[in-house]
Amino acid sequence: MVSESIIVLLAITAGIAGGIWSPLLGWLASNEKFSVRKFLQGFMTCLSSSFVFSLIALENPPQDGIVNLAIFWLTIFLATIGVDYARNKIGGMTRQTGQG
Repeated sequence: MVSESIIVLLAITAGIAGGIWSPLLGWLASNEKFSVRKFLQGFMTCLSSSFVFSLIALENPPQDGIVNLAIFWLTIFLATIGVDYARNKIGGMTRQTGQG
């Protein structure tokens, strides 16, 4: 069985990686000037969601083995990016309806 500290460490590193990757992709797709505020907002969203995912993973830890841990890390990495993407889309919808 994988120790709890490794599970939390893997989840947080996946959140940090997702927190760097997601805003970077958003900035490259937007053709705007780099905004530190937007980058940090995406980073903090991914990092905070990784804490939630690590708490969930503590209830049902991954099995031993490097493949299972890699799948666990990749799942949290993609999930944090998905949370940031959903936050951006929901935020965009609320801004559009508030202007009209």
